[in-house]
Amino acid sequence: MNPHKSDAIWKVATLLMIFLAYNVLAGIISMGYALVSNLLKGQRLNIGADKIDSLMNPLDPTALSVGMIVAAVLTLAFLWQVRLVPRQYVKPVPEGRLKGWPLAIVAFILFALGVNQLCAPFDLSDGGTEPLFLQMSGSVWGIVTMVVVAPLIEEVVFRAGILQRLISGGFRPAVALVVSAALFGIAHLNLAQSIPAFLLGIVLGLLYLKTGDLRLCLPAHILNNAIAVTTLILLGPEAELFSLPLWGDILMGTGMLLAAAALLAYWWNRSKAPLPTPDAPTQSND
Repeated sequence: MNPHKSDAIWKVATLLMIFLAYNVLAGIISMGYALVSNLLKGQRLNIGADKIDSLMNPLDPTALSVGMIVAAVLTLAFLWQVRLVPRQYVKPVPEGRLKGWPLAIVAFILFALGVNQLCAPFDLSDGGTEPLFLQMSGSVWGIVTMVVVAPLIEEVVFRAGILQRLISGGFRPAVALVVSAALFGIAHLNLAQSIPAFLLGIVLGLLYLKTGDLRLCLPAHILNNAIAVTTLILLGPEAELFSLPLWGDILMGTGMLLAAAALLAYWWNRSKAPLPTPDAPTQSND
């Protein structure tokens, strides 16, 4: 195998391990925060297995949010220091101004709504994450974590990190796009999130490839999460944004996907920003 590709694969594996470490670190910090909070409230320290279970399930949303935010800051600082991702998340506007960039974000949101509508009838398992999200939505820090912090760390790792490393290593954009989206989906660890995440990862990857930075994929990801959290708060965990019979879900979901594809294609052709290729990787990797 080409040494550049081998190096890219090793760096992708390293990025995945760092993302795993981020999640573990967030859990450890959350537990530590909850323990300290209990001690400050005058509760006795008991580290028996049953007490740890009661501490973590359900976990104080503030503790979980603090853990994820602190872990994200430490992870981003580490990635910046070792230069596994570009240090400049948003670069100067490339030659040939990006025209109609709001269309790309609208297209992504339409695509996300269409995917969710088509997945709704299958009642996919969420691995118990829905109650956790509902609990976190009751805290301001929880909302900030779900809407801003989670998209930021994911876009840095999977788009600015994994996708860009594969492109710079000589992999074709289509291959890098699918691989990074697949890893993004797998990282969610449950069908209800993994399948949509894979599909949305494709579109987020396209936004990254077209711009070469996070200027579009990050706001699109944040807006998508904001809509999901708002829906969760207003309608509850079991409710759907559009409650329709099966045929209605199929028709509306398909219509949204087609509209999103048309809008994205229109924006893509209108924009003059160059698409990075293996022969001309961006200069912000190292």
